[in-house]
Amino acid sequence: MKIIFGILLIFGYTGIAQLKIGGKLNNSMKIIDNSKLIMTNPGRFEKGCSVIFEKHKYDLILDGSKRIKKIFTNDPGFTTSEGITIGLTYKIVLAKLTADDQHIISGWATWYVSKSGWKVAFDYKHPVNDTSKIIFLFKS
Repeated sequence: MKIIFGILLIFGYTGIAQLKIGGKLNNSMKIIDNSKLIMTNPGRFEKGCSVIFEKHKYDLILDGSKRIKKIFTNDPGFTTSEGITIGLTYKIVLAKLTADDQHIISGWATWYVSKSGWKVAFDYKHPVNDTSKIIFLFKS
């Protein structure tokens, strides 16, 4: 047992089940809204669904085969594998980002990519500074 625990620690196992791009919608995901319009950037809405998975709420954009194309969450209980959650400040998550490469989509979000691949989004209305808080996370 100690050996297995040690191996899991070495390889960074977090025990966090997460949705994956390309994964299929399945019975472990409780659909709570099957006709949601999700803003994917200013002036663009895509048809999607809201689901509960592992006690967290996500908005998903699916392809024709019900495979996940995009994932969005603003669930304050959700945590990425590197410990990023809604409400953390830019100063706290800076070391967990792949680079100081800011992406700005006016009218939608200012975002950065985390080491786990989650895009960390801040309010587009204000320049990002050390005290800016994460308002949502997404993958595409």
